Amino acid sequence: MSSKPKSRSDRFLGILFLFSLTVCIGLGHLPSIAQPAEQGNMATTQADNPSQLVEQGVEYYQAGDYQAAIEPWENALKLYQQTNNYTNSAIVRENLARAYQKIGHIQEAISNWEQAILDYQQLRNWQQMGRMKTELAQAYNSFGQPRKAIALLCGAPDTDENSKNKPSCVKDSALKVARAHQDWKGEAAALGSLGNAYLLRGDYDQGIECLQTGLGIDQNVEFDISPRRTKDCKIDTLGKNYTAKIIADSPYRSSFLNDLGNAYFSKAQRWERWASSAKERSAKDTENQFRKNAKDNYNQARDYFKESLELARTQNHQPAQMRALRNLIRLSYRPQESISIEAAEARNQWVQDAQELFKELPDSQDKVYAAIDLAKLEQPMTVVTDTSQHNSCGKRQLEAETETLLNQAISIAQRLQDYRSQSFALGELGHLYYCRQDYQNALDFTQKAWWMADQNLSAKDSLYLWQW
Repeated sequence: MSSKPKSRSDRFLGILFLFSLTVCIGLGHLPSIAQPAEQGNMATTQADNPSQLVEQGVEYYQAGDYQAAIEPWENALKLYQQTNNYTNSAIVRENLARAYQKIGHIQEAISNWEQAILDYQQLRNWQQMGRMKTELAQAYNSFGQPRKAIALLCGAPDTDENSKNKPSCVKDSALKVARAHQDWKGEAAALGSLGNAYLLRGDYDQGIECLQTGLGIDQNVEFDISPRRTKDCKIDTLGKNYTAKIIADSPYRSSFLNDLGNAYFSKAQRWERWASSAKERSAKDTENQFRKNAKDNYNQARDYFKESLELARTQNHQPAQMRALRNLIRLSYRPQESISIEAAEARNQWVQDAQELFKELPDSQDKVYAAIDLAKLEQPMTVVTDTSQHNSCGKRQLEAETETLLNQAISIAQRLQDYRSQSFALGELGHLYYCRQDYQNALDFTQKAWWMADQNLSAKDSLYLWQW
């Protein structure tokens, strides 16, 4: 681990949140593994003092104004590049990458992570280079490119799927670099990112094994859905030391617990799809077994989400609280044949808690999606139906607040200049008007959503949603 910074300006340069998290509710909210780094002497004149620009950006970032933090950091980066100061350039690029991720500019984040890797290679700082590979992999996960993430984190361990002896990760992968340097934080983050990448690919059991190990849980995983891809998602020979440290680190635990909840939620949904298929074939025993498996996995997901929420509350980590609440709400609002009074009361309380917490969060892409999720909530169904249809027009749970929430989401996305989240918010508002049979407004906002999604590559995944 790096030593303590020598000066106040040094401290500000590397201060950006030990556990800053990436975007997207479903997966990938891993703690950042950035550490304050020790830099060389900096200029002290006000006219060209990059450390002063960095400090200004940090103040904006800590105030939740991620957009404003970018300009002073970009200016500081130019000054450091003029003097070939790779150490400070790398750290500023890390800060820029985090700010861009906060506002949903994933391509810009990826570019800065890539350059930070090159800077650390130039410095022969292999541990930090490995950490930056993990950060870059996490950005690729957010961008929906898990294969690229796996290549950075492990190499290509799934090329020998039929072999009994699963391959190891390659030597210069983020996971192997972390283990070679006994960097337990780097190892934990690499395992978490690798687990999320496998989840995105549908390899749920392999993802669970990576995430469990990232939590310090040395427990066998039964691969009942997908095959094991690598043997390296296991606690290695330094496992006891690693386990003790990771268990003592609450911010990591909250993130991993949330991701494990997502893993079991996804497994449960797959079991339900298989149960429906068995029902169509009149395979009653198989259907019953699959539905039991789904119920068990839903219960596991709920337990992990609740534990993540409790942990985030003890440390007053508001973004982590919101992620856990959104997942609990998503889980509790799935179609069910029946629900107990206690479960219904808990569900309503989670919605109220999320509404209150929403008001306190700084503007970010996460906040935009939280508003959209709350606006989309429909009155719970008691009959299991096809929930894949986006264009349902059920009664909204927060009918009176729905339009306000969506307009708030649009305004936040506009301030962030985030085309992707703005497209989702505009499209959802168009759909709301469609359900109200206000077809002119529905058409207007849907066309705006199309246009907004077409402005940026990372926004194009929302285009198909508005083809109604």
